[in-house]
Amino acid sequence: MRKLSTEPVEDLRVDFEDGYGVRPGSVEDGHVTQAVEAVAAMHAAGALPRRWGPRVKSFADGDPERSIRTLHGFVSGRWWGGSASCPAGSR
Repeated sequence: MRKLSTEPVEDLRVDFEDGYGVRPGSVEDGHVTQAVEAVAAMHAAGALPRRWGPRVKSFADGDPERSIRTLHGFVSGRWWGGSASCPAGSR
């Protein structure tokens, strides 16, 4: 019980992988922006777990350019595009 009261979410993954499916580029770009905002809000509220990150589609199968674009949008939006600092444990 103590574990649940101090760390109810141990690991957070933002899924843009197989469970997310295939969507038009502009839609996925918009979802990346929303995910960045959600992670920043969790960080600001002190609710972001120690282990977190995005999951993008495989670079080997499918569309590696889309995978890179999603990853770049998430990382650059999270750290360089906003005022939020890099959360502890993610360097």
